[in-house]
Amino acid sequence: MPLTKAQKKKVEAIKQITKLGGVDFWNIENEPDNDVRNVLLDICKDRLVRVAIVSHYVLFDELLSDIICQHFFDPSKSSFELWKTKRFRNFNYYVLEELSLLRKLSLVKEIRTIPKSIEETLRLTNLLRNAVAHSFFPMNKRDFKRTKKVSYKGKDVFTVEGMTILDTDTDKAVAHLADLAFGKRRQKIY
Repeated sequence: MPLTKAQKKKVEAIKQITKLGGVDFWNIENEPDNDVRNVLLDICKDRLVRVAIVSHYVLFDELLSDIICQHFFDPSKSSFELWKTKRFRNFNYYVLEELSLLRKLSLVKEIRTIPKSIEETLRLTNLLRNAVAHSFFPMNKRDFKRTKKVSYKGKDVFTVEGMTILDTDTDKAVAHLADLAFGKRRQKIY
């Protein structure tokens, strides 16, 4: 099925953004220097892995916030309704925004049951996120000094194997947290 005019426009915007972000690897053949090609491909992989890790982290943070809000506010109201109230906005601005992912996790553990495997996934994702968000060379961080690889459960996340393991675990964690946050309403949201 051909793309609509609006979809073609989005594809063009994505192409431009990937070029600006240095991840347009499909154009690598246009680079005549083999050494430069290798560097550019390494940069593409590095940036894509970083994006995936930060995206997992942000989704976990959002779902933990949703669980906390469900606890402190009327769960029958949608977040659209709640955002209209000053009380809810202030709670978000001055409480939730001040809490780190691990603080939110600690609070959620007091409210709901979090399996150890899910907690471990969140903690390790937090570790990975901190490493890739705060260092050009995360493999040199103290947490990875022994292996000199940014690892998740013993596998380098800059490999297909490592990313596959991380992605599988984060999918399970997202499903669990979404169930806690939205329960039956989840089917309508995701």
